[in-house]
Amino acid sequence: MSGSIINDSASKTHNAFVNGQTGLSYALKKRVGMKKPWTQLVFWQTYMLSRYPRVKKPAFMPALGEGVFYTGGVKSFTNMAKRYKSSSSALRLTSDGYVEFYQHRNQPLITTYYETFAYNQKPISYAKINHTLVKGSKTYLYYSHNLKGVNDQKVRKSGAYKYRLTIHNLHTPYRYTIHYDTAYGSMYTIGGHHFYSMPLKSENSGE
Repeated sequence: MSGSIINDSASKTHNAFVNGQTGLSYALKKRVGMKKPWTQLVFWQTYMLSRYPRVKKPAFMPALGEGVFYTGGVKSFTNMAKRYKSSSSALRLTSDGYVEFYQHRNQPLITTYYETFAYNQKPISYAKINHTLVKGSKTYLYYSHNLKGVNDQKVRKSGAYKYRLTIHNLHTPYRYTIHYDTAYGSMYTIGGHHFYSMPLKSENSGE
């Protein structure tokens, strides 16, 4: 879950603003009864440190960024950084253990200032990650059924590890500056196709 701590001067308390735009899966939101599980989950509550225990980052999540990868590699990243309209589809890893694929439609899957994932539609496919294997720069995800939209591999005849998706970190970071704004991208191949992620928001956002 993404969030921040804000000081409320009127009540002299610290409030936590929690924004679930990324983090929780479509499957979980649907399961708990959200009427529109493809939209972001936003709420406020009084901040108490005991409510937010630190947990170990899942093995399938990248070291930096939101766990969202956009199709197209360097060319798509450069177009995005120039503020061209993004037409990338997106693969998203959720903190509760799902891999989701979002197909580009009328609205781009990245926000107006091209900083974070825009949760404006339901995924065309998703799967529960049943096992993760990390070997050097490659992360292997195993799940029980084919994931539409990606080039995964059938490695078993049946069971929870029937399909495997390979995420390869190419360790080729990019930095693109235009006017007063700088964007960062990390290059990957996923299922043999080019993707990029944004490990940091743009420099002028101060984050």
